[in-house]
Amino acid sequence: MERPPPKTHLILKTTNLLTKKLKTMKTTIFRFSVFILLFTLMGAGCEKKEDVIADDYVLVENISAKVFKSLKSLDENNNPKDYDWAISTNEDYFGLAETPIDDNILAPLNLTDDFKISGLKIVISGKKYLKRNQVLTSPNFKNGFGYAFEITAIKKLN
Repeated sequence: MERPPPKTHLILKTTNLLTKKLKTMKTTIFRFSVFILLFTLMGAGCEKKEDVIADDYVLVENISAKVFKSLKSLDENNNPKDYDWAISTNEDYFGLAETPIDDNILAPLNLTDDFKISGLKIVISGKKYLKRNQVLTSPNFKNGFGYAFEITAIKKLN
């Protein structure tokens, strides 16, 4: 018994249909992958971690410093209203009554009342948080200044 000749037009139609479906599947998978990638990237910066990572701070050990008051706000008559306590590690300013603002200003997170004396010379150790700068504000400055600083050791200088 002889086989009937193959129906080439059916085979071609089936092949074309499979090719189209394959292209459609590839396109769908590609679009889905792009969507997942974009969705992941959008959410990457939203979560803030409170844990301290080693590259977020530098350890400062036994450096001389001076405690001073930093004007935080003025009242309605432009008189000083509120102050923040700050620490300058720039020894050039230790003898001055006023402490100029520069990159050597620390905003102590845990300065005890015993050391809240303007002009007090101290030796400090602690963590200077590099990503938490511009912590202090002043009515005279558009931007903030000072690095957040966690004191681990502090003593008064004679």
